[in-house]
Amino acid sequence: MDTPPFSIATYSRELFTTLSRKNPEIAGRYRPFMDHLETHLFPVHDHLPAGFCHGDFHPMNIIWGNTDIRAVIDWEFCGTKPEIYDRPI
Repeated sequence: MDTPPFSIATYSRELFTTLSRKNPEIAGRYRPFMDHLETHLFPVHDHLPAGFCHGDFHPMNIIWGNTDIRAVIDWEFCGTKPEIYDRPI
């Protein structure tokens, strides 16, 4: 199946729309953050190179050995996402 990459921009907009409908007062408090994301992140986000990502990569989703990583677990959110999604800085 050929699905489009996950878009945090699309997800954030849908989440904010739901929040605005269900709790306009709280949505109003978050409006400045959404405005900032709309101006600075979202215009470039969906044009970033995409690749396969784990989707929930953090230390609790790693099975650790004494000196190395033995396995990565919990692949529930894996899929095509911007490559920076799981990349450590």
